[in-house]
Parts: sequence; C-alpha cells; structure tokens
Amino acid sequence: TFGKVSLAGDEATVTLLLLVFSIGIGTGSLLCNRLLRGAIHLTYVPYGALGISLFALEIYFASNAYPVKPSDAHSGVFWFLSQGYGWRVLLDMFMIALSGGIYIVPLNALIQARSEEAHRARNIATVNILNALFMVVSAIVSALLLTLGFSVPELFLTVAICNLGAIYFTAKIS
Repeated sequence: TFGKVSLAGDEATVTLLLLVFSIGIGTGSLLCNRLLRGAIHLTYVPYGALGISLFALEIYFASNAYPVKPSDAHSGVFWFLSQGYGWRVLLDMFMIALSGGIYIVPLNALIQARSEEAHRARNIATVNILNALFMVVSAIVSALLLTLGFSVPELFLTVAICNLGAIYFTAKIS
C-alpha cells in the first residue's frame, strides 16, 4: 500500500523498498554485533528505538512532501528514483530497518543468554508467539486506522509517537 498508493510506485518500486528494508535489517544486525564486540548487553537498544521513531517521523514528512499526482499512478522504479524524494524515502526505510536491527538483536541475544538451557527453546518459542501476536494486533489496529481515514504516512507518524514508550522503557532497563 505504501509503495503503490503513497508513492505511486509500481511492483518494482515496492520490491526495491522491500530490498532496501531487508538490507537495512541485516546491516543493523551486523553493526550491532560490531558495536557490542560480541558481548551481550542492552547499551544500544534505546538508540535503536530512538532511530525507529526518528526515521518513522522522517518518512512521514518525506511521504507528505512527495509530489504524487493521480497521473503518476504506478509509475516505474526509475521515475521513483529520479525524484529527489525517492532517495529520501529509501534512506528512511533503510534507517528504520537498521535501527530495528540494532534494537532487536541484543534483546533476542539476552533472552537466549539468560535462559536456562532446559528452558531456552521454550522461552524463544514464547517470545516468537508474543511477537506474532503483536504483529496481528498491529495489523488489526493499522487496518482500523486506515478504515478511519488515516493514510499510510500517518501510520508511520503513529508508530513514531507510540514508540516513545519503547524508548523510555529500554532506556530504563539498559
């Protein structure tokens, strides 16, 4: 929806956004390992949460500045990249994902490291179930907000604001 509706992109544009996001997650995960030097601690988790909020806010502004006209509907990836906003949106997507990698890797590593070996698999499975539950709830809330007239960029703004709680919580535990 974001790539096609908000950015007037075609399937190649959506694929590019997904590719950049995937590369960002991988880069954030590798960077986190490098920053932590193999140790397991939560030092950078609040910075990851902050990055998610800042770049979700930035993508909200970038998306609203994006000059989409009805005649641009489903324009190609090269048109998207020829617009200055296209690169800005790609950078925002990359940085949200990179921040996500920095946020989640230490949390998952800590769960694994602090779990007793006999309960480790169960703890990881429980976390995965909770993650899936939160994904379903967030999808339902997103669908509800879209039904109420929110745009996808406004969903990014909502995430940026709601994520402030995660920043506060992770700053307290790190």
